[in-house]
Amino acid sequence: MAFVQELMDRDPLLVFGEGKHGVMDMFYAAARGGNAEVFKLLLDHAMSPRSGGGCSSVFWLEIMSRAVHAAAGGGSVEMLRELIERRSDVSEYLDFRGSTMLHAVAGRGQLELGN
Repeated sequence: MAFVQELMDRDPLLVFGEGKHGVMDMFYAAARGGNAEVFKLLLDHAMSPRSGGGCSSVFWLEIMSRAVHAAAGGGSVEMLRELIERRSDVSEYLDFRGSTMLHAVAGRGQLELGN
């Protein structure tokens, strides 16, 4: 984890990635890897003013939606629960197709997340 922190300290925009889906790819990789600490670190950096984040409610909702969908699709129960525990209306977290996180959970057959 220290190395991930070092990389992001060197280049705060690194968290947004170069893949097809940018920051979503980073979140998904962390969720699939099962490392909640790395996931949290990526999310914190994405939301940080240093990396251009944290500026508007639209940006916040976009990043949170991507994080929630990555956690759901990647099977990270721990991260998904932590992300949604403070929100009463999780239906606002939509992906680019307008799907809710339940779509991601059901589509991956992750029944534990859907409970």
